[in-house]
Amino acid sequence: MLKTLLLRNKIDVSNKKLEALRAKNADFDKRTAELAAAIKELDENTSEEDRKVIEDKSNAVDSERDANDKDVADLEADIKRLNEELEAAEKTAEEAVKAATEPEEPKAPEGGERKVDFTHMENRDVFKNLTREERKALFERDDTKKFITDLRSIAKRTSVSGTEVTIPEVMLPIIKPIIEANSKLKKYLNVSAIRGTGRQATMGTIPTAIWVEATAAVSELALAFNAVTTNGYKVCGYFALDNSDIEDSDENLIADAMTALGEAIAKAEDKAAVYGTGSGMPLGFVTRLAQAAKPADYPATERAWKELDKTNILTITGKTGADLFAEIARSVKPCINDYAQNNLFFVMSEATRLELVAQSAGKNSNATIVAGIAGNQMPLVGGSIETCNWMKDGDIAFGYGEGYKWVDRKTLTVSQSTDVKFLDDQTVIKGVARADGRPVIAEAFGILNIAGVAPTTTITF
Repeated sequence: MLKTLLLRNKIDVSNKKLEALRAKNADFDKRTAELAAAIKELDENTSEEDRKVIEDKSNAVDSERDANDKDVADLEADIKRLNEELEAAEKTAEEAVKAATEPEEPKAPEGGERKVDFTHMENRDVFKNLTREERKALFERDDTKKFITDLRSIAKRTSVSGTEVTIPEVMLPIIKPIIEANSKLKKYLNVSAIRGTGRQATMGTIPTAIWVEATAAVSELALAFNAVTTNGYKVCGYFALDNSDIEDSDENLIADAMTALGEAIAKAEDKAAVYGTGSGMPLGFVTRLAQAAKPADYPATERAWKELDKTNILTITGKTGADLFAEIARSVKPCINDYAQNNLFFVMSEATRLELVAQSAGKNSNATIVAGIAGNQMPLVGGSIETCNWMKDGDIAFGYGEGYKWVDRKTLTVSQSTDVKFLDDQTVIKGVARADGRPVIAEAFGILNIAGVAPTTTITF
């Protein structure tokens, strides 16, 4: 954990140094042009002393440029090495977490079968790493048998008690990593899981500690806490399963259902965290930024409402190359606050990301075209770049993720199918999960447009 943080910090610092080195090329070009003009003016009347001055200056510029090109090449090599180390460190950390959370294989008692523990399945792929005994025990559970029977029943439109079928809790740890693996934004947010309506205490502005004499009394700090109430809105959608899977093995049916449902929920949750309306769904941080006046139903327990549509919604016009990235860096300044200072991320469409790659392109000392965006990290300010194609081209939403509170509910259900995929020999099943979220530190977020138009603040769900 700490090693990866240190490596990311080194990469960010190195990228900033690299930008500074590349910026020197403009000065070298200017000096070279001036000296080239001076050399053209040399003739038989030029004194040896004047000729020597120009020659020394020319050699100095060439020497400085060569040294700078070497520094750029060395730094690019260091950044590549650091990125490789970071990738290896993240893999090692992931394996360490997996090893720490997975229990040792319990030994079977003499004359009997071993007992399978389902409480440590969070880091497993769907059935991929389950042992034969675990699979057998899972499918022999009464709640699993009932769920499979009900799932097949609603798929075939036969009788099922009730209008919804609840997925057994033993399977929730299976679908959780599927959602997390397919979600691009939740890893940056402040996420917790609770039941029912929850109230989350959040810190306001963190005060500065007070310096006093060594023998003086300790001064009191004024800490402001606010409460945010979260509900359990449904995130739902349908997914299509091949009828052959429904009629085939229990394992295929469950694996396909869990995978499809997890992927659909992940996409919907990412979209809601950015553009959610707050009505029947989480409140997205862009939606909050666009509020021009305090909502009538704004909770009294939350932090004081602040107008942000003029400071945190920005448009960049006519900027390219280094100037564009400098403006993006300046756009993050309104998001600086005393509470949410970590997990900076940028969300954009793939087309916008490619435009940034093109704008960051340059040449190294070997005249090879390279991009200033390394490993999907935003130049100058750092922060991860995530692509979601429901973002409008040119728009970039961003912020410090820990300023957004996301709450997952444990209930997950599937309900009756329709005939919309009849000709494809597929059955459509609706999946429903419950969640809520809202930016508790609203000023920690922003949105900008790099194409000279106002950013999009509402989208269709």
